[in-house]
Amino acid sequence: MKKIFSSFFIHLNKIYTKNALLNKIRNNINLNSTFTKLIISYLIFAAIILSLSSVSMYMGYKNKVINQINNVSEKLLVQTNYFTDFLVTWTTTSGHYLYRDTDIFNLMYGKNISHTDEAVGKRKLTQSVNIIPLTHSIYVYNSISKKFYSSLSDPIFLRDFYDQETVFILQNRKDYIENTRLIPRKIFFSVDGLKGSSYQANLLTIVISDYPLENSLKDSALILNLDAKEVQNTFKNIAPKDSDIFIIDSSGTIVSHSDPKMFMKNISDQKYIQYVLEKKKDTGHFIDTIDGKQSLITYVNSDKLGLKFISIIPYANLLKDLNALTQLTIVIAAILLLLGIVLSYIFSKKIYVPINRIVSNIQQYFSKQKDSINMGESSNVNELDYLYKVFDKLLHSPHSLENLSQVDINFLKQQLLKSFLLNESFQLRDLTVKFEELNIRIRAEDLLVYTLTIDSFKEFNTKHSKENQSLIRFAIGNIASEITSKYYKCDTVDMGDDHIAVILNMNKDTHNSSLDILVDAIDEIQKSISQYLDISVTVGIGNRVHHIGDISLSYNTAYENTCYRFKYGPKSILFHEKIQASINEDYHYPEDSETEIFNALKLGHMTDVEQALDRMLDEISQYSYRDMLLAITQLTVNSKKLLKTLYDINDENLYMDIRYFRRNLEKFENIYQVKNWLLHLYINTIQRREEKKSGRKNELVNDTINYIQYNYSDPALSPELIADYVNISPNYLRTIFKEVTTGSLSAFINEFRLEKARQLLETTAMPVSEISDSVGFSNNTYFYTAFKKFYGFTPNQYRKMMLKNEPVKPL
Repeated sequence: MKKIFSSFFIHLNKIYTKNALLNKIRNNINLNSTFTKLIISYLIFAAIILSLSSVSMYMGYKNKVINQINNVSEKLLVQTNYFTDFLVTWTTTSGHYLYRDTDIFNLMYGKNISHTDEAVGKRKLTQSVNIIPLTHSIYVYNSISKKFYSSLSDPIFLRDFYDQETVFILQNRKDYIENTRLIPRKIFFSVDGLKGSSYQANLLTIVISDYPLENSLKDSALILNLDAKEVQNTFKNIAPKDSDIFIIDSSGTIVSHSDPKMFMKNISDQKYIQYVLEKKKDTGHFIDTIDGKQSLITYVNSDKLGLKFISIIPYANLLKDLNALTQLTIVIAAILLLLGIVLSYIFSKKIYVPINRIVSNIQQYFSKQKDSINMGESSNVNELDYLYKVFDKLLHSPHSLENLSQVDINFLKQQLLKSFLLNESFQLRDLTVKFEELNIRIRAEDLLVYTLTIDSFKEFNTKHSKENQSLIRFAIGNIASEITSKYYKCDTVDMGDDHIAVILNMNKDTHNSSLDILVDAIDEIQKSISQYLDISVTVGIGNRVHHIGDISLSYNTAYENTCYRFKYGPKSILFHEKIQASINEDYHYPEDSETEIFNALKLGHMTDVEQALDRMLDEISQYSYRDMLLAITQLTVNSKKLLKTLYDINDENLYMDIRYFRRNLEKFENIYQVKNWLLHLYINTIQRREEKKSGRKNELVNDTINYIQYNYSDPALSPELIADYVNISPNYLRTIFKEVTTGSLSAFINEFRLEKARQLLETTAMPVSEISDSVGFSNNTYFYTAFKKFYGFTPNQYRKMMLKNEPVKPL
């Protein structure tokens, strides 16, 4: 019994000791302290991460994958739309040219057509099939003679024509063409003269006629049949693995599909197709069940073609990596659990130490002031609440800034104005007082912003260090402020990177007249910046706003206006009225100008290419900035297709980094830089093609060596002169010369001259200076230096050694 009581009291004593220890710890820990709250917050945060990380990562990854796949699918569909529209436009345009051909027009509308005319017409139809891309066959229908002229056969009367479905289309042409410009067809017929007795094809038919579309056979027509399988092959090549890309018309009939077996199937009874047909939006995506499998469906509408482009990707393919991700999440959670406790203490300590130091310094400062702010009971204090009270007092007290240096006041001034421009400002109780304290000269109403953007900013970054860039922006701001303040109250704000903003007061009643004054002032600013800083700036002027709360609108407009430097060039002054006066809102891609460029490219006439490109860029420059970028992007993509086609003809490979160009298009400062990029692309690629095509590398190098052998004595001989002689660029000549001979062109010229000089030293008594001149060295000193460097002896030393019959070898 004694042992039991002894054990009980020992246990009771332990409990008491433990509770006493806990009470001691509790009394020494301030639960309201920032340090304690930081540790607790970190631990709670870690716990939330551990409990929710799996779900968050799963959902985030799933949504990201779906969005990425949808974006890719949408881009593929947009490209498919562009390709189809381009194909239809190109084919239709070619058809119209063919329609206007005298011989074809005679077949279409002639009454008495001779056999000769028929033969000429058929030959042109056959030639056109080979020229117009993806064309299967071409028919000409003569409504007078009721005859069909075909690229596949001899003339046939309407009643005997092998493709009677075409007759049906002409009888109902209005009903067909009002729905879509492409008519899908499966045909099976026999054609005399073709190999075999029967012919089967999948076609996309286009009907061309000058007369109003009526459901009858009274009007002649030109019928172009595209090979649907060739179009389908394009879709098959771009469709991702285990996915489908296809086109349907307004009735739900498949016009083209990555699976040729689906051609012309009507799938309008499918729920997801009904949904797509009902939607009027240009693009969209949704998830639905197809054949028992959840799938991501993306669609793009083409009102121009009357078609809908659809992509289907099985949902399971998108999420197949989630199991591995879940295991990875568990591992990460375990690591976070171990690190969370340790890091929460370390981070809390690191954050708390400077806070505690600031609080101590502030207490020491306010202990000397009459209006001190009490810290409160040290056992129940929160340091951040205390700092909030201090900062609130400093911010809103009329005399809170009187002890700050001018540098600090200027910094606060810049940050406050910048927050207004970026729409990040906070509410101030007394804006007028705060403006007065920070020496802000503008009023808070009737405001306007203009921005000064540094031209050739990439070169500016390369030329100047970060510190010098900051000083130059400061100087630009000073010049702008000094000149603008002659006419308006103003303040400047350094926005960083490439531009400075100027805020000024402009009354509504004098806005129009003041705008003229402002433009003159800005012109003076630009001249001063160019004179004193040797740089140029483009200026964008924003719209007038009533209150400073709306100043970000004026700033954004001003900065966006500087984008039109792309059209007007550097050192421009750009504002709404000037920009809008010359913008054509009716955007239309200049296909005729593009055709001129491409025709000249095919012929290799680079002068005509440049002239046609100038005309096209002039036309593009009449559109809005975004439309200009759109048109240039389309021109670049189409150029790549054409140049690739030219290379494919000769089994050559062509690499063009179009993606890099599109990513950096907005960084071009003017449209002439785009022109130079395109011309460089055209010249280099066509030049490479022509030289690869003709196999002239060795011939060019031989011509170069022959030219050097006959002209080495000419002091003007240089790679540039030789390149002009062989009609290629100097850089390319250097490249192929080094590729063939493994040595540089300049070194070869030098060594050939030195070899000739050596021979003259051995075989003649000519003075060294005359030998130098005779082998093409215009500078005798350089000749001596080059000779010694190559042979190890001066010319005179070499001649003496030759007289003694001592052998000499080049170094």
